[in-house]
Amino acid sequence: MVVYNCVNDEDFLRKSEHGIGKRAIYYFYLDSCSTCERIKPLFDDLCKKYEDTSIVYTYPYYNDDQLTGEAFEVRQVPTFVVMDNGQEVTRHVGAEDDKVRELFEKYGQ
Repeated sequence: MVVYNCVNDEDFLRKSEHGIGKRAIYYFYLDSCSTCERIKPLFDDLCKKYEDTSIVYTYPYYNDDQLTGEAFEVRQVPTFVVMDNGQEVTRHVGAEDDKVRELFEKYGQ
């Protein structure tokens, strides 16, 4: 899995070119979010587990550049969005371990 940690909209646009025509998981979070912090160890483990098969983009929502979050219609964090060839396949909002694990197991391959 290639994990692209995007820091702003411009960075996201540049790095997202690597996922064109492929399936990718987008993770929107907030540094000061306790729920995001709680799910981080599981997220990191899943990224390692699927490192050979997936592309993941992380994006800190609510920073100065919010166009990416708005384009993905992110309303709260953490939000996971699965895209395949430019089309949204599914999304999960929240940090339930089983739901996040299920998302990676189903779409991280």
